[in-house]
Amino acid sequence: MAPMHRTVSKIIAVLLILGTTNAWASDPEELALAQKLFHKGRSLYQAGKFVDAAEKFRAALRIATRPSILLGLAQCYRQLNKTEEALKAYRQYDQLWAKLNPDRSSPYAKEVKSLIASLSQTIKEKEARELQIKEEARQKALAEEKRNAKAKRAAEEKRVAEEKRQASGTPSNGKEAAGTAPPIQNVDADE
Repeated sequence: MAPMHRTVSKIIAVLLILGTTNAWASDPEELALAQKLFHKGRSLYQAGKFVDAAEKFRAALRIATRPSILLGLAQCYRQLNKTEEALKAYRQYDQLWAKLNPDRSSPYAKEVKSLIASLSQTIKEKEARELQIKEEARQKALAEEKRNAKAKRAAEEKRVAEEKRQASGTPSNGKEAAGTAPPIQNVDADE
């Protein structure tokens, strides 16, 4: 098991224990259901089934908004490379922890802050790449537009020159019409 995966599993387990008194679900049956969904999500996460685990964590969040559930969801999103969703969930976790526990910091505050910073940087880099790609596409389209405009001007100039030539009686090969012999034609023997 990778060190980060072990750390994540520990984070989820500790937060489940620490967060049990801070559930927003008032009904004990709802709280029990949220805990059941959380445990199922944690098991799925540990099995590497991140999509299924995220579904369980989201279902648990609909019942009880708890830091441990948000952290589990954030971890799933991170594993699924859903960077924006992971960042949002980590931030929600951090804010909720601070709201519910104003006198103590999260036992994994350092790791969560580091993940928030890392994901923020990843998103900035992605946005910069997307802007660069859009700018390159815009420049390419502009260059194509210029080539098309140049070709259109050249075609228009050629058309105008041909009209002038026809109006003046000049052949299209540029030689003067006056003083030239008519073309030789085949003559049939019958004529």
